[in-house]
Amino acid sequence: MSDKLDPALAELLADPQIDIDRTIAVLIGLRAPASDVVLQELRDRGLTLRSVIGDVLTGSAPLSRMGAIAQQPEVVRIEVGGVLLPETLPPGG
Repeated sequence: MSDKLDPALAELLADPQIDIDRTIAVLIGLRAPASDVVLQELRDRGLTLRSVIGDVLTGSAPLSRMGAIAQQPEVVRIEVGGVLLPETLPPGG
């Protein structure tokens, strides 16, 4: 599983003081564009889906569910999602 997690997410999961029920935003990379079956499996594993763009998903889930989400065979990468602040947006963004 650990090879599917970005370093920031792995660090969160390794922190003994972190609340594992804490929900975080994530970006998920898949092997192929998401099918309805894969999306339902991820929901069943704890993902609250926000958007689907081809083979990339955005959503949120409790830290305690990251292992189950990572075990879905179509998942190749899970990254901690971030918030774009106005000063980090490109011109016109």
